[in-house]
Amino acid sequence: MASNPSPWLSSWSDRLVRLRSTSACFRFVDLLGDGDYRMIVASSNAATADLKIFRGTVLESEVRLPDIPVSVCPFYMGNATPLLGVASGAFVYLYRDLRPYGKFAVPPVDIARVESETWESLCANAIDVGKAVAALAGAQDDGVRLSSRSLDLLAIPDAAMQAKFARSFREPPRQDTVITCMEPLAKGGPAAVTCLALGTEHGTLHVLDQTATKVGA
Repeated sequence: MASNPSPWLSSWSDRLVRLRSTSACFRFVDLLGDGDYRMIVASSNAATADLKIFRGTVLESEVRLPDIPVSVCPFYMGNATPLLGVASGAFVYLYRDLRPYGKFAVPPVDIARVESETWESLCANAIDVGKAVAALAGAQDDGVRLSSRSLDLLAIPDAAMQAKFARSFREPPRQDTVITCMEPLAKGGPAAVTCLALGTEHGTLHVLDQTATKVGA
């Protein structure tokens, strides 16, 4: 009895292309506004990261990326041809005509007031380290999401090492985050003005304005 055939067709494969990517880094985009859709792939390996543009099965052009990509999205600022946004780390790198155009940096995560005030007092030597550790532990027990610095402090088992760690800082913590996903939000048809929506590691959602240089109002 013959086995059921696979519903998938292998349209093209080439072991020498050496692409290493994810589904979020594949897009089919009409880059020139001429109806000819090219395949855009953000690929990375241990040494490099690249933005590759294929026309059919031919590698048409290639752009070196500054870091490992998370997602690549075309978006429109009112023009017939799109820009490309590549999310990587805490940044969205913008490309127009495959040339660097700008970048957006994700804002740092807000630090809880109780944590910020505790570190301010600690940096000013207004409280001792033991009281600061107790305050931070109490805030964590109350469900406050602490910064990585505070979590590192609480993870130190020895009081003397806690004091050494805490006294090495002179200002309250700053908590950066990274982009984990990105998708375009179109305000109409296929070539309508588009806004980029970013999800971060700390569970925040940022919807950028149409220039992709700031969070929209």
